Amino acid sequence: MQVAESSDSSKIIEKVIEKAQTDHVYKAKLIADPHAALRELGIVVPAGVTVKVVENSAAVFHLVLPATEQEMTEESLAKVAAGLLVGSTDHLHRVRE
Repeated sequence: MQVAESSDSSKIIEKVIEKAQTDHVYKAKLIADPHAALRELGIVVPAGVTVKVVENSAAVFHLVLPATEQEMTEESLAKVAAGLLVGSTDHLHRVRE
């Protein structure tokens, strides 16, 4: 199996959101056990990475702050140094067979 590059991250997130919006059972699982729900779609979350799924509502809006330099991994810092964009989905990778 080969792991896709992080440039596919936005497509991965779109697929997850689309499924959660159309499948209420999947949405509940995604909120309760993100790693298992993502694995169902062939998305691997590396060991040591925590995924938290929250839902906005009319009364609640979640603002996600990017990692600070102190929180970034050596690999992420290398990507920044190389001029690549580092986003909050860099840890998600789609497994290709």
